[in-house]
This record gives sequence, structure tokens and C-alpha cells, in this order.
Amino acid sequence: MSSQAVNSRFFQSFSRAKRSNMEHIIKICMGSSCYSRGNQENLERIERFLSKHQLEGDIDLRGSRCEGLCSDGPIVEINGQIHGAVTVDTIDQLLEQQLILQ
Repeated sequence: MSSQAVNSRFFQSFSRAKRSNMEHIIKICMGSSCYSRGNQENLERIERFLSKHQLEGDIDLRGSRCEGLCSDGPIVEINGQIHGAVTVDTIDQLLEQQLILQ
């Protein structure tokens, strides 16, 4: 399956949480640049982190199309704060700082 088809299917079913009482919002750029530079793997790490810390019901996890910040990507936005150059090596620490330690 092409990455375009995967992205299309992905956007149709991505935001899983009920949004009325979410404590945090995580928006992950799934534009072609961020996706190919690591946000596909970052998404998997985010989902594992949320499950490990039993935060699935407290987080509105959603995908977005290109944020226009390709040179700074991969982009992950947490509670309105944009984080660039996010990698699988840095995502867990970022989530810990933004969601657990605040």
C-alpha cells in the first residue's frame, strides 16, 4: 500500500479520544516530510507511552496534515507548544516532561 493511501486511511480514523474532557492535546504532523522523517515511528511510540502510563482517556491524540514547518520536522505539538526535530530517541523524554512531570 502506498504511503499516500496509508495517510488517507490514517486521517479518517486517527483521533480516537472523546474530546470533551481531555487534559492534554497531542497533534502529530503526518505531512509527507514529517511522516517520512520519523513521525510514523513517533506515533507508535506515543501510543505505547500513553498505554504504558494509562493516559489514553486523558489525551486527545490527533494527526494533522502538513504544518508548514518541514525544515524543523518531524513536528509534534503538545498543548499548543510546537516541538521540532522530534525523534524516537527524544519522544519519550518529551512526553514525560509535558504529560507526567508538569
